[in-house]
Amino acid sequence: MSSLACPPWVSETDEKLQSVARGLNDYYQFIQRKAKTYKLNASDIEMWHGKIFSSAVPLAYYAGNFRCHDEKHPCLGQHVGILDASSGQWRMGVAFKDVEKSMSEFSAEMVRMTEQTDAFVVATRSLGERVKAAVQLAAFCEGRILQIHPFINGNGRMSRITADYFLYRYGLPWAYYPPTVRPGLDYERVSDHCMFGDFVPLMEYLLRVTIDRILQP
Repeated sequence: MSSLACPPWVSETDEKLQSVARGLNDYYQFIQRKAKTYKLNASDIEMWHGKIFSSAVPLAYYAGNFRCHDEKHPCLGQHVGILDASSGQWRMGVAFKDVEKSMSEFSAEMVRMTEQTDAFVVATRSLGERVKAAVQLAAFCEGRILQIHPFINGNGRMSRITADYFLYRYGLPWAYYPPTVRPGLDYERVSDHCMFGDFVPLMEYLLRVTIDRILQP
């Protein structure tokens, strides 16, 4: 089905942004309650997308559902991406028919990497190495969500609050709080690389932000 027949979800009005802000605030409370012990998975990301954006979407089922081929929800069958800040070209996420498989694989990898990072952090005395390990996991999860672009919209916001989940899990300050503030041009440049599966610039960006926040008086 052509996406032209589906209502576009481009931006939110001020009134709708208020509901998004409330949903994001609820998510950060969830981080504080659960991040230290709970292993986040793709179903959680899908559920929280629904909670955060339920009052902001132009079509109800845009919130809380991955892009896919679904005869009951035909407007989920859309290709989406981001406009590359440097080239001005569109960089597309995973094809909608492959999103559910990609997110399932990502979910298993996220849990596995969380377990590995947990073990590494416990066994390593070096604070610097522990910080790098935590940031690496946060950047991978954020970058993979950006690369897949599983939702019609809200992918950047979901990727950033997912990164903050993992930073908090390992005792580090949030990189993207308050979540209603969009990061600047440096972030835009590094996020472009994620569409090609290159998460290193994002990891370096996150490490700089994290260290700056640790050193803040």
